[in-house]
Amino acid sequence: MPDADTLRPRLVLRFGVTGHRPPRFAREHHDAAMQTCREIFARSEDILSGIYASHSDTFASDKPQVRLVSALADGADIVAAEAAIAQGASLSACLP
Repeated sequence: MPDADTLRPRLVLRFGVTGHRPPRFAREHHDAAMQTCREIFARSEDILSGIYASHSDTFASDKPQVRLVSALADGADIVAAEAAIAQGASLSACLP
């Protein structure tokens, strides 16, 4: 019989991203978009940690995880992916 931890789900928050590609997503917007994404991922990790601390008996013992799902297109998708990786979030790429 499996132990209780294997029956509990891991606490994961997945973000999907889509956005403009160059030239509509201008180069001068990259830094601001990158910083905003990093702040969102960092804040999300803090919130997940609080949820886990309050409800640890509900979730598997694995560390809560923030994950970005992206097609990695030029422009906004790449900026968000770079921000996710820089912030320690994981990245799932949906490629054709």
